[in-house]
Amino acid sequence: MREEISNRLASLSIRDLMLVAAVDRCGGFRPAAEEMGISVSGLSHQVRKVEAVLGVTIFERGARNVMPTEAGREMLRHVAGFLRHAADMGHAADRRAGPFGGRLRVGVISTVGPFLMPHVVSLARDWHPRLELALMEGKHEGLSRRLRDGEIDLVITACPHADEAFDRAELLSEPFCLLARADNPLAAGGPIEPERLAGLDLLPLSEDDFPTETAPQGAHRAGMRIFRSHGLSIETRVRLVSTHGYACLVPAFTCGELTAGGKLALVEILNRPVGRQIFGLWRRSSPYAAELGRFAAAVSVFMRAP
Repeated sequence: MREEISNRLASLSIRDLMLVAAVDRCGGFRPAAEEMGISVSGLSHQVRKVEAVLGVTIFERGARNVMPTEAGREMLRHVAGFLRHAADMGHAADRRAGPFGGRLRVGVISTVGPFLMPHVVSLARDWHPRLELALMEGKHEGLSRRLRDGEIDLVITACPHADEAFDRAELLSEPFCLLARADNPLAAGGPIEPERLAGLDLLPLSEDDFPTETAPQGAHRAGMRIFRSHGLSIETRVRLVSTHGYACLVPAFTCGELTAGGKLALVEILNRPVGRQIFGLWRRSSPYAAELGRFAAAVSVFMRAP
């Protein structure tokens, strides 16, 4: 039955059905022909073609007017429904015709998100004003899983992730600085030598500060004691520094605005013993892989800008 219906309707075009609907809407062939930009004889021929294919007389043709037959009214309801669905499909195609199929889904780890999210929005708008942008923030493992499952298009993370299913681009090399209260002696006098941090009990680093499989070896060589935490956000670390006088290592660019107000100081560590790489990841199999690579390159240009 499905093949029979398909074969019967294959000779009809959307234009044919639009002409039939116009005759019904205008109440006659002449006004419908004028509206649709076709001759009256051409319109009549196309309507008879539709009637022949459907095996139904749609219109009763009188000397002065045209009106649907009883069977024609039923067919016209189906024609109207079909044309509505066709219009919806056209609108959906228009929305999806731009970059990334009209919608870009970006996931960013939480220790990069506050710094990067506003600029991703600006870049996406510059990329295509009508692009729909979906943003999410989370931990590396959860975001990479959603990327693998097709729920995200691009992940920005501190983990390179050796997965053959992903392409990647290095976006930025980001050093860590010391965040301390402005009245802390370490905050006086500008950049400090790594040796001045030796033996300090620094607040733990989040698992998203570094890939879990990468130890900050430079910090250990400098004598720092580096601890890890699970889920200790930058906001929590900032509050602990501000309230209790702790010190902690934080990503320099991501946390560059934390010192607003003068209560906290971000202190550069000479020779950059601790740092991380920021990567963009996307599925190699994505139909938008080339576009995602170009977008990641644009993000990298922004992140590297002074």
